Amino acid sequence: MEPKRSKRRALTFALATCLLTIPAAVCRADDDDQPASRAVDKSQYTLFNPTPKESMREFNSDSPDLTDGPYTIDAGHLQIETAFVTYTFNEHADVTSRTFSVLPTQFRLGVLNNTELDLIFGPFVYSRVHSQTVTTKSTGIDDTTLRAKINLFGNDQGKIAFGLIPSVQIPTARVANGLGTGHVQGGIAFPISFTLPKDFGLGVMPEIDYLRNADNTGYGTRLFFSASLDHPIYGNLGGYVEFVSVASTHLHQTYQAFMGTGCSYLISENFQIDAGVNFGISEQADDYTITAGFTWRI
Repeated sequence: MEPKRSKRRALTFALATCLLTIPAAVCRADDDDQPASRAVDKSQYTLFNPTPKESMREFNSDSPDLTDGPYTIDAGHLQIETAFVTYTFNEHADVTSRTFSVLPTQFRLGVLNNTELDLIFGPFVYSRVHSQTVTTKSTGIDDTTLRAKINLFGNDQGKIAFGLIPSVQIPTARVANGLGTGHVQGGIAFPISFTLPKDFGLGVMPEIDYLRNADNTGYGTRLFFSASLDHPIYGNLGGYVEFVSVASTHLHQTYQAFMGTGCSYLISENFQIDAGVNFGISEQADDYTITAGFTWRI
């Protein structure tokens, strides 16, 4: 088992290295084919002095994939990203688990041209874990996440964009209901976006989190990495494929890896519907997760 696990980890890091280095070289090679453009100065716009419609950047959503982008919401505007329902299924050994998350929603508020504040909230979660001897059910609200997204460069111009996403998770879920940990958790992500030739786009997101372990007896570190490659399919319909890797220390959890795919359709310049699915490709990963929802920019 250990040699197989080592091979999976080696493959993960090799893939991550390629995804981080190849796009930059491709972007440089393609520079001569793209005319230079000059970004509009929007530094004067704030939450109380909103960015005018004609100066807003193109619609961009962090849903439905797991790779968040470095682009922020324009100052003075709100973007709501929600899923109608997210369903996760896993069957391992003699244990089967099913989890429904209803209307998990992310509110993204632009406060400066390069800074937004986010609130992520799950109003209802239902989980059922069944084994040969016992069945456990858990229901209630989920934990709440507060975070900021700060774009360091490339928000309005350029082929590479980079940002920071520090976050803190507030324990609003009730441990008595079988949900959450009852403790504060947090982390920081480093989203990077590459604009590639032929209308391809690549987003990568390394992330490090400080979380409670599986037994809820202490804290450990989670190392998260994702990469998402997207491309238009037809008209306003776009699709993506994604790879996700999750490793940890002192969390009493094994390595997990996922592959995902999905699509989004832009109905108007401020409204999108989307759907996605992730499949576990490592032994301990969830078998699959399905989600569908929408994004609305105000």
